[in-house]
Amino acid sequence: MEMEPSSIFFMKSDVSVPGPNQSPRNHTKYKEIIATLPRKENVLGAQRDSYIHEYQGYWKASLEFPERMLFIKYEDLMNDTFLYVKRIAEFMGCPFSAEEERQGFVKKVVDMCSFETLRNLEVNKGKVLNSGTGPFKVENNAFFRKGKVGDWKKYLTAEMGAQLDQITEQKLIGSGLSSRAP
Repeated sequence: MEMEPSSIFFMKSDVSVPGPNQSPRNHTKYKEIIATLPRKENVLGAQRDSYIHEYQGYWKASLEFPERMLFIKYEDLMNDTFLYVKRIAEFMGCPFSAEEERQGFVKKVVDMCSFETLRNLEVNKGKVLNSGTGPFKVENNAFFRKGKVGDWKKYLTAEMGAQLDQITEQKLIGSGLSSRAP
């Protein structure tokens, strides 16, 4: 599953999202980190380059082995969820029959897999992930953000988002991929 670079920035970086009493737009740490991304010695560069390398590898594999690798953009999945759930089912060799579609099974699967449903499962309400012997405890609900396309706009300015897009586009040159939503 592929996502736009601004979303990846939050998922792949060690930058904390501002707390409820902080203004996201005034959180200068994002701006400082984005400014270092084009340089080789940047804080997140190795991690970001690693993501882009993985992204290109999955894309190449999906072209070479389409029966083994399904490449879907998260934004596309969110824009036409029913189409992509059916495509995923077909890819897995379990297509919905015409009768199942008439009975609303696709909608049932979409509803069961929604962020809202998963977030509200008992296992994800306030329980702590067993992190082994380390000092850090992580609540299960920390793994759920909003699941909305473009939520990064609450934390980055349009200029910062454009910078991330530009950096990613430069690294994708020649791959046949684009970080821009269609």
